[in-house]
Amino acid sequence: HEYALRIGTGNYEAEEYGRKKLINLSKQTIFTSVKSSYFIFSAKNDAKQNKFSYRYSPEPIYPGLKINTEFNPSYSIYSNKSSQALINLKVGPEITFGSLNKSFLDFTRISVMPGITIKDGSSPFKFDNEVDLRTVKFDLDQQIVGALLFSSTFEFNIDKDSHNYGKSLSSQTALIIHRRSYEFGIFYQPYQEVGGIMFRLNGFSFDNSSPPFIINESSKI
Repeated sequence: HEYALRIGTGNYEAEEYGRKKLINLSKQTIFTSVKSSYFIFSAKNDAKQNKFSYRYSPEPIYPGLKINTEFNPSYSIYSNKSSQALINLKVGPEITFGSLNKSFLDFTRISVMPGITIKDGSSPFKFDNEVDLRTVKFDLDQQIVGALLFSSTFEFNIDKDSHNYGKSLSSQTALIIHRRSYEFGIFYQPYQEVGGIMFRLNGFSFDNSSPPFIINESSKI
C-alpha cells in the first residue's frame, strides 16, 4: 500500500478554458492518493540462491498476477470563487513474467488500468480542467539485455460522450538502465512532443527504508 498527501498553492497565468485568452488567478489544491496491490497468484523468486541477486532491482520481483487499485480524490479552489472536486478510481490487472535475475529477456510486466472520474465543478483554466472522465492506461516494461529495459505507457479516452473519445491522451516510450541503487534513461512523449532524461535513486540502504528520489529533465522538441 502507498499513501500520499499533497497540498499546494500558487498563482497562475494560463489559457482560459473555452477561450483563447490568458487569465491570472491563484489556486489552492489538496490531493490525496491511495495505491494498493493484491496478488492473485505469485511464483517463487530464487534470487537468494543467485550470486547476482538484485543486480537490476532494489527489491525481489515475483512473477505472477495481481490486481492494482488507485483512489485519488482532489479539491481545487480558485481566486474567482470557482472550484473543482475530483474523485478518480482505477482498477486493473498486472501480470509479470520472469524475475530480472538473468541477463536476457528475464522480465516482462504488462498492466491494464481502466479508470473513472467523478467531477463536481470546473476549473477556469484549460490546463487542469478535467474533461477525460473515462480512460484506460496500458503499461509495458521489457528487459532487453542486462540492465537495459524498454518501457512504454499509453493512455486513451474511452468516454463515448467525450469529444476526445478514442484519442490518445498521453504516451511515453523510454530506454532505461535499471540497477539496484539507481535508474537512468531517456524518454520521449509523442503526445506532448517532449523528450528528456530521467534519473531515480532507489534508496541508499536497499531495505526499502526510504522512498525513491526522482528527477525528470525534459525539453520541447
